[in-house]
Amino acid sequence: MTMNKLAVFLIIFSLLACTSKIEKNKNIPVNKLVINPDLDFRPNIVWIVAEDLSSYLPSFGDSTIVSPNLDKLASQGVCYDNFYSPHPVCAPARAAIITGMYANSIGASHMRTGPWYAGEASKDRLENYSKNYMPEKPLYQDLAYRKQMSIMQELIRLKKAEQLTEKQALWFKDTKPEEELYDLYKDPYEINNLAKDPDYKEKLLELRQVCKEWVENINDTGMQDEKQLISQFWSNNIQPQTADPIISLDQSMVSIQCTTEGASIGYKILSPGTDPSKKSWKVYSKPFKPIKNSNIIAIAHRIGYKRSNEIVQVKNN
Repeated sequence: MTMNKLAVFLIIFSLLACTSKIEKNKNIPVNKLVINPDLDFRPNIVWIVAEDLSSYLPSFGDSTIVSPNLDKLASQGVCYDNFYSPHPVCAPARAAIITGMYANSIGASHMRTGPWYAGEASKDRLENYSKNYMPEKPLYQDLAYRKQMSIMQELIRLKKAEQLTEKQALWFKDTKPEEELYDLYKDPYEINNLAKDPDYKEKLLELRQVCKEWVENINDTGMQDEKQLISQFWSNNIQPQTADPIISLDQSMVSIQCTTEGASIGYKILSPGTDPSKKSWKVYSKPFKPIKNSNIIAIAHRIGYKRSNEIVQVKNN
């Protein structure tokens, strides 16, 4: 799926881990330290995602909203206005970006355990091919979160009033073709399906084979039943639970640990009379000084696991 003018900002900060490494490379210019592949340390990467924005950003030529911070990032970095998403919906696409792997190769294509309709795509520079494994299913899915959007509400209103244009009505068709082929140069919005056009038969056969080979090469899990996938992830189909965090006080500093590898820890510092529900969680990253007469609440969570229990440390006097 082509994703034109969708803002992606990636800031990479390369930080020296310790003074000894600076000394070791003291004769190398600082700008070379960042890009030298032979250095014995890894850069720290901060990944910032502002999602579900489409192209409504000043840095991409739109004036609908004001976004000074994103504009600053864009002015100091690089904006990509023509690229391709690894998956047509948000959560699997994020999984692909985080892991560097196709979502349907790691069992992450089921969109938060919700229903979806299997399909694959392949493309070259100018043509896009799609294979729909469930052509009997409609393109439009009646999802609650989608119907909260004003544009979706307007489209539904127009559909009920039979006032959609011919192109708008395509989204509400009851079925899909088994194969789709679009000329992205002439038809960037993928309106005119060329799969049955004899002039594009050679290209159809070519991309059909490319898609077939790709599905085989990545060991596509998209057609597997979701229960089958879960049985592969969780022993006895039981979701594991993140271990409870451990709060300790050492040398007048509070530290929090969790024995579940890969878990993130959140905590709250509650002064007397504070409603815990009104206090936001902070992400634990390093020991901190306790606050007198305050309680500390901690929780741990690894993605894919159940959250831990909330652990409370009594007031520090």
